Parts: sequence; C-alpha cells; structure tokens
Amino acid sequence: MAHEIVRIAVILLFLAQPLAAGLEHPTINPKTVNCTFCHDYLWQDGWTVHMPVEVDCMVCHAFKKGERTLEVELVYDEPELCRDCHDFGSEESQALHEPVAESRCTSCHDPHGSGREALLKESAD
Repeated sequence: MAHEIVRIAVILLFLAQPLAAGLEHPTINPKTVNCTFCHDYLWQDGWTVHMPVEVDCMVCHAFKKGERTLEVELVYDEPELCRDCHDFGSEESQALHEPVAESRCTSCHDPHGSGREALLKESAD
C-alpha cells in the first residue's frame, strides 16, 4: 500500500514537470535511481526483459542533468549500441535483414522487453 502511494506521488510530480518529447525526468539521483520503480511495465507477466534492463539501465542510457529535470539519452546511436552485445554476423546475413543494414534495429525490436520472441514489437507472421 505504501509503495503504491509513493509511486502515485512520484507520477504526479513527474506530470507536474515540463516535459520535452517524453525524454525528461524529474530530478533524481542517477547513481541510486531504480528506473523500474516508475517503469514497472517492463516486468509484466509473460514478458522477456532485455538483459541490459535487468542489469542496469545505464548500460544503454546516460543521464544529462538539467536544473529541474534529467534528460535520458542513449550512450551510442543505433546500431553501434546494439553491436556492443549483439553479433550481427556476416555482411550477407545483414543484407537479408534490411532494418539492420539501415541501422533501424528498434523499428522491429523493443530494446526494453517484449512478450514476443526476439523482443519483437509485433508478430513476425
């Protein structure tokens, strides 16, 4: 019960802050933040959570502190960020997988988690 009250209070504070395209957060301590306190949708039943999310959001994200907010940025752009962990294979296999060749991994894959195989946003059927 207390956890839910705190969560609602944090959400209300978050909504009271000026936001730019959903990329700013209320000021928090980036060294002690628990991202899933607010982003708990990542732990839905039946979801596969992307390994970096389980380990530490800072594997892929960096915080840039503003006066009243934190901006969340990617450490690298696609596909370099994805290539830190994923082996895309030969040039031939990349040619068969058009979004990879065009640096658009997240056009099909959810970088946080998914209820589908291979973290797909939609069914491959």
